Amino acid sequence: MDKEHYCPSCDEDRTFSLMASEQVHLGKKTKWWCEECGYEMVLIGESVDMAAAEA
Repeated sequence: MDKEHYCPSCDEDRTFSLMASEQVHLGKKTKWWCEECGYEMVLIGESVDMAAAEA
């Protein structure tokens, strides 16, 4: 499964591949990685986007 999303490491839209998913109380949590640079992001449901969060 792939998704187009902005990659802050590449500084442009890239194709992300699904690494994992699980159901949590906030919605479905999915983990994605950028095929170009390996940057990882987490999305929860449709409204929580952890892509730009600092670790």
